[in-house]
Amino acid sequence: MLYEDGLQYSALNTARSAISTVVTLAADVSVGTHPLVTRFMKGVFQLRPALPRYTETWNVGVVIKYLSNMAPTPELTMENLTKKPTMLLALLSG
Repeated sequence: MLYEDGLQYSALNTARSAISTVVTLAADVSVGTHPLVTRFMKGVFQLRPALPRYTETWNVGVVIKYLSNMAPTPELTMENLTKKPTMLLALLSG
């Protein structure tokens, strides 16, 4: 039903995992590891692959080059003196 509703692989995999934690089949086989379910999930992955996490990225080198070309630290304004380490910290924490 979820596949027919147009859900992607990641949503179907989440549903499989949730059902698998609750439902077990004969001989202690969980639904998620049943051969038909795993085969179905492989087919879904081929037809509706997981989308990339980010659709766009940007070149960090441009920012680093700009920051390195800024005036020497003693000559920077208070605003730029605050923005430079803030941007460097933001890049490091990403």
